[in-house]
Amino acid sequence: MTAYEVRREPVLRLIGLGRHFPGPPPVQALYPSDLAVFAGEYLAVTGPSGSGKSTLLHILGLLDRPTSGQYLLDGDDTARLPERDRSSLRANRIGFVFQSFHLLPHRSVVENVALAMLYNRSRRSSRRPAAEAALRQVGLDHRLDARPTTLSGGERQRVAIARALVNSPSLLLCDEPTGNLDSTNSRSVLDHLGELSANGYTIIVITHDPSVAARAERVVEIRDGRLVETGAAIR
Repeated sequence: MTAYEVRREPVLRLIGLGRHFPGPPPVQALYPSDLAVFAGEYLAVTGPSGSGKSTLLHILGLLDRPTSGQYLLDGDDTARLPERDRSSLRANRIGFVFQSFHLLPHRSVVENVALAMLYNRSRRSSRRPAAEAALRQVGLDHRLDARPTTLSGGERQRVAIARALVNSPSLLLCDEPTGNLDSTNSRSVLDHLGELSANGYTIIVITHDPSVAARAERVVEIRDGRLVETGAAIR
């Protein structure tokens, strides 16, 4: 174990994790792989279309199960848990940021963020204060009552990030978070992800964009369903 690993506790660990789909013909979408991601780490997962990124994303997000190996999230072997417990983990420990913002246009910004708390049985009275605090983290506390349709693309993605943060997740999982943004808004969103990383959030970004991956401290590439470590820059 390296000094780097001693300093931090693993938030997630993959041990021989693989996923195949039955045929005909059978497809080995992800070959048995090992990976550890530590608390406060910022990891990018890169690879071309069809390489296995989406398969890995769905497993990490507890939207699919591996067919071999283990996925430990905060020490819990998620592959062995019943679906009810997996849903609870997904709601409370994983924050999702998607390429498409998935905001409700008829709801205000603060209401969109607070909606993420419906699934973790939080008290109604706590939802708006928590949503306001999350929006403050991404610099949008001045747009609480705005509608998403009045925001720029970068602002809408920052609302989506606030929604992902509102339940204080162990893991922030971002799928092509700048895919629908121009270069200016992309830089703004990546700057905010960098600030969250500096503040101790554990972040995994799935991307095909080298400029997005370059913001991370570690890069892992998927090549034909195999995870390959390609770089590290310990901060």
